[in-house]
Amino acid sequence: MDLVEILSSAIEDECAAQRKYEEGLAKAEEPQTKMVFRQLLEDEKRHETILRERLNAMKQIQGET
Repeated sequence: MDLVEILSSAIEDECAAQRKYEEGLAKAEEPQTKMVFRQLLEDEKRHETILRERLNAMKQIQGET
């Protein structure tokens, strides 16, 4: 598995985590629990953004678009 494949897989993992936290947020009843799920969701979105930036950089280095 090369770096592009690893980054792509990591992005998929981040998206899956986001879906789980969105489910938790939708089901949560207590404000504190909702806040935790929102924070976790935002963390995963930031991770996804970072990974996508790195993936795009690697593709450019390798001559892909």
